[in-house]
Amino acid sequence: MSTIQNWSIKNSTNENFSEIEFDKKIITSRSELYIPSNTLQYGIYQLELQVTTKDNPSLTNSSSVYVEISPSGVTSGDQQNLILNPGNYSKDPDGFEFNSSDWKYEYFCRIYPSPDQFVKINSFFQLNQFEYKGNESSLTIFANVLNKTLDYQFVVQMSNRRNISLQATGYVIVQVQDSTRPMIAIG
Repeated sequence: MSTIQNWSIKNSTNENFSEIEFDKKIITSRSELYIPSNTLQYGIYQLELQVTTKDNPSLTNSSSVYVEISPSGVTSGDQQNLILNPGNYSKDPDGFEFNSSDWKYEYFCRIYPSPDQFVKINSFFQLNQFEYKGNESSLTIFANVLNKTLDYQFVVQMSNRRNISLQATGYVIVQVQDSTRPMIAIG
């Protein structure tokens, strides 16, 4: 079955989302979306992929994810904790209130780019290198744990505790940079 894929992006202002135009360099017609760093301003965005069959254009499906671009973006300083918390910004597409405690979160990690399989977070890191708060969906990788010379790809698989057929998966690639700043002493 042949399909047409199209990405859209909406910026949140006071819980209202308005669609913004992509830079012409960004390819929006593939199943994966790559947005170069420093393309989006700080804020919350809804990224939506719509898939339509070529033979029957009325047969359409879409899926969206909410992303917050913060001053650290997806770049983490080596002296900062990295906090992943998908339940905090998730929204139920049917309009129901999203309750993050209704979901079970399972985190995985690997070095990026790598053909290696993802490894459960508690096998990838030592127990004293991270904190996982399952009921809050929050995963914290402590400062100075991630190697500055490597990029990491984290995956969270979410499954609903009441209806296991409801599932979602999210990915993020994290680049670690030296966060030390030069110090100037003024006497």
